Amino acid sequence: MAKIEEIVGLMTEEIAEFRTSVEKLAEINKKLSQMKVKLDLDDVKNTLTKNLEEQNKKQERCLCHLQEVVTKTVDSQEQPRWMIISKLSLALLSLLFVSYSIYKISSIPDIEKAAYDKGQEQVLTHVKKFLSENKDASHIYNEWLTKSN
Repeated sequence: MAKIEEIVGLMTEEIAEFRTSVEKLAEINKKLSQMKVKLDLDDVKNTLTKNLEEQNKKQERCLCHLQEVVTKTVDSQEQPRWMIISKLSLALLSLLFVSYSIYKISSIPDIEKAAYDKGQEQVLTHVKKFLSENKDASHIYNEWLTKSN
């Protein structure tokens, strides 16, 4: 029984301590609910405003630089009309020159053949004239022809 009394005594003490703790917590809760906490956000607001202004300035500068780059890029692609006409004329003249050169090169064998035929005809005419004018030479030539055949 002594143990039960001892346990009951301990429980009574624990309950008393718990009650005191609850009363203290209620008192602290009452004080906290009556206390008004004022947050001072001025420093945070000033810092955020300052950072926002700096960010806006940086963004404006970036947009200005980007606009300059776009303008320079667009301007660099444009060429004056006279330059385009000059380039096209040069390309056309080059094409004509190359075509004419190819035509002339391809007609060289025909020209050579015509010149050879003309030269051969002139030589034969000259030899026949020579042989008809010089009877001795004609006689020697005919002997040579008969010997070689």
